[in-house]
Amino acid sequence: MSPSFNKQVLSYVSPVISINVTDPSFSPRKKHYQRVASRFQETKLAFDVILTWRPDDERVCPSSIAEYLARAGYNVDLCPPHVQVVHKYNTRIPDLSSNKPAHVLEWMGALALDCDMEAVDIDSKDDMEVPSTSLIWKGLYSSHHIETLYQTLS
Repeated sequence: MSPSFNKQVLSYVSPVISINVTDPSFSPRKKHYQRVASRFQETKLAFDVILTWRPDDERVCPSSIAEYLARAGYNVDLCPPHVQVVHKYNTRIPDLSSNKPAHVLEWMGALALDCDMEAVDIDSKDDMEVPSTSLIWKGLYSSHHIETLYQTLS
């Protein structure tokens, strides 16, 4: 990797590696996959991966991926989502009929991080406020989880 020089700062350009794992040629029996796997093994990279997985078949347990990775020799730590009880007062609730899901998600994140809720830009009904006790869910949620929650609440 060659450094790029600025007048006063020495910096290194960090390469970005993008792999299309949905490409049909990216399977263990194909040359492309083997070449990518070989390059990764040569680099001796070590990193943490956080993922959530939803199987297509309801009969398959979502934690089965953890067992699969553990059998393959990886250290696996399950990080289940957890619920926290938070007491909030006089906080606006987003109007689900006039807000986009992304805005509701932003509101949920701001609430979970205990931000100044008056600074969060949401459409709300004037008479709707958060009850004195709220449940805050913390963890890694897929877009599917968020969409399901949104559809359930609206």
